[in-house]
Amino acid sequence: MLVNLPTTEDLAAHTALLLEVREELRLVRQLLARPPDEFLTLDEVAAKVKKSRKTVLSWIQEGKYDAGGRLIKLQTVEGTPGYRLVPVAALHAFLQNLDFDLAQLPLATNPVPPRPVLDSRKALRKAS
Repeated sequence: MLVNLPTTEDLAAHTALLLEVREELRLVRQLLARPPDEFLTLDEVAAKVKKSRKTVLSWIQEGKYDAGGRLIKLQTVEGTPGYRLVPVAALHAFLQNLDFDLAQLPLATNPVPPRPVLDSRKALRKAS
């Protein structure tokens, strides 16, 4: 029985890929380490601009066209899996019909914002 063992080139390619992923993860952690008041939840964005959450989701997924016909999307970061946060700077740029690149955000060294706390009693009441 022949076994396909990885070659030196395979290992080098995987190592390079892992280093890239590690660097991306480091940048995301630094991005998310910013003070929580510099990020808004989708509900906070909706309340701030007096639109529905559905409209905010549409801006994120589909974007909107500016007066010049350019498609602009509202940029988000993922705070925790499945939990999107909108940088305040990205919201301001979007509302002024400006493109925003998440790389424009300065990185900080503050602790990561806490995850939203789920009330298990409330979840149990809904399940009953």
